[in-house]
Order: sequence, then C-alpha cells, then structure tokens
Amino acid sequence: MILGSKFKQQRLNLKINQSELCTGICTQAVISKIENQNISPSTDVLIKLCLRLHLTLNDVFSDFSSLPSSNMILDKIQKIDGLLQEKNDSDAIEILQSIDEAKLQNLDKAHILFQHGLCSLMEHDYEDALFQFNRTIQLQDHKSSFWKFLAFVNLANLYLSTNSQDKAAYYMESATKLQPSVDPSDNYEYFYFIAALVDLSNYYTNTNSPQKVLNLTNIGLKSHNGFLPTKYSDELFYLSALAKLRTTHNKNEMSHDLTMAIAFADFNQNEELLNKLNQLLKDNNIQELKIKP
Repeated sequence: MILGSKFKQQRLNLKINQSELCTGICTQAVISKIENQNISPSTDVLIKLCLRLHLTLNDVFSDFSSLPSSNMILDKIQKIDGLLQEKNDSDAIEILQSIDEAKLQNLDKAHILFQHGLCSLMEHDYEDALFQFNRTIQLQDHKSSFWKFLAFVNLANLYLSTNSQDKAAYYMESATKLQPSVDPSDNYEYFYFIAALVDLSNYYTNTNSPQKVLNLTNIGLKSHNGFLPTKYSDELFYLSALAKLRTTHNKNEMSHDLTMAIAFADFNQNEELLNKLNQLLKDNNIQELKIKP
C-alpha cells in the first residue's frame, strides 16, 4: 500500500504545494488522492512525483516487494543517472548491462540508449557513442523528445571534436528547435538539461549568435525548485554577460551577470573560468561591477 502520509510530509518538508508538485506530470486531484486516500496513480506518474520529491518507491510503499519488477528497472535507471553525473561511468556500465532493453517501453529505452551513449563518450569509444545517440533519436515516440534533445547536443559535440562543422551545426540547430518541447521532470534530468544549455550557449557564442545565447541562458538561469544550482550557473552567467557585451544590452544587466559569474565561479573554484572573466574585464576596461537590487 502507498504511504500517502509520508508522501505529504516530504512535500511539506520541501515547501512545495500540490500545484507545483503536479506541474507537467498529473492533475492536483491525483496528489490529493495519494495524500488523503492512499490511492496510487500509474507507475510512470508515481515515479516522476517521487523523483521530484527526492523519494524512492521504497520510501512510499509499505510493501515494496509486491511492486512489479519494472519499478526495480526504473530505480536502476535513476541510479545510473546519478553515477553518470558523478562521472562514475564504470559502475554505470555495470548496472546498464543488467537491464534487458527488450523489456523497456520507448521512453525508458530512449533514456538508457542515451546513458549508453554517455558511457561510451566517457570511455572515449566515439564510434559506439555515435551509434547509441543515433539510436536514441530514431525512436518514433514524441514522449522521448527530452532524450533526443540531449542526444542531438552530444552528437554535435562529437562532430565538433572532429572539426566537422557542418554536421555539428545541423545537430545544434536540431537541438535548439526541439528545446521548447522538453521539460525536465526531476533533478537528474534538470542537470542533464542545464549541461546541454551550456553546450548550446558555448556553441552559439563561438559562432557569434548572441541573441541565441541570451535566449538559452535566460532559460538556464531560471530558478529550479526555488533556487539556482551552483553547478553550471557560473558558465551561464558568463556566457550571458559575453552576449550582452556583443549587443546593445543595458550595461547594468551585463555588470550584474559578470558579478554573479565571478561569485559562482569563485564558489565552484572554477579557476579556468575565473581567468576568462579576469581577461574579459581587462580587455573591455571594466573597472567596476554592480549587482541588480
């Protein structure tokens, strides 16, 4: 049986209301049924809600052993995401090898194909990475658009590494067109998403498309669950400031972005970015920075 009280308590601990919790996943009525009547929604919906609340299925069921094995697979997939974001590809590969791809629905298949591609990328097996990312984008399922978006960005990065500019441009543009239709549903997806926005913004910075950079950094610098993550925010503020320097934007806005970039980079001990920021200040004779109130 689902433990609605535990579900509700975690939501309250995180200071999330029912409306915020259900956004993009289900209706508010579904949340009420879980919390007040211990009625579980479909497995896919429940997993997305649990991820948003930083809970596992084990946390919210009194008898987890009675759940179908597919939920165990989804827990494995979530574990792999965590390992990949910690750059632990060896443990991620071990878990991936224990998952039977044939038993997965398209959305989960797209997810693990992307994971396979990322593992191959980390292992410098670029041929297999190309193969896995291409398999991801070939799945004919509109629900898989999030993973296709990430695959497009990583394919572009692969082609950039071999100086195949035309191919890289094709996949970067494909990702940019798909971006408005994607919505990360949990923290793992969110960090994949932000990393992809940084890659896209860097690409458009290097190809002198400042307005595209501003569009992307504005998305990346919106708060997530009420906060901005320290990871990636330094680069996003830097790229935003650089784009504003190249356009006719308000100097105070640019100054604010530079100040925030320096603060986040200092916190992250990102010496490479701090050096870039210092050079930017020197090259543009910027001697005073202001932060927006």
